[in-house]
Amino acid sequence: MPVYLPALLEIRASQHQLAGAGHEAVYHTVVKSRKLNESAGDYLCMFPILTPVYQFRLYHLAHHRFVNDPDFALLKDGG
Repeated sequence: MPVYLPALLEIRASQHQLAGAGHEAVYHTVVKSRKLNESAGDYLCMFPILTPVYQFRLYHLAHHRFVNDPDFALLKDGG
């Protein structure tokens, strides 16, 4: 039990790093080839945190449409 909290924090930090790399894949900046970028983003970054790059891209780019609005506005709008 004493290692539970440090392990949880380490796992969360690792998932955050994967999401950051996946964020770069959303903008096609991981590698030059779009197809390879999508595959690398999926298999190396986003699948371990249970979401594909494409799905995250839809949400993330919608987030840029509503600058300075809270994220729940997107959900209420159906986007």
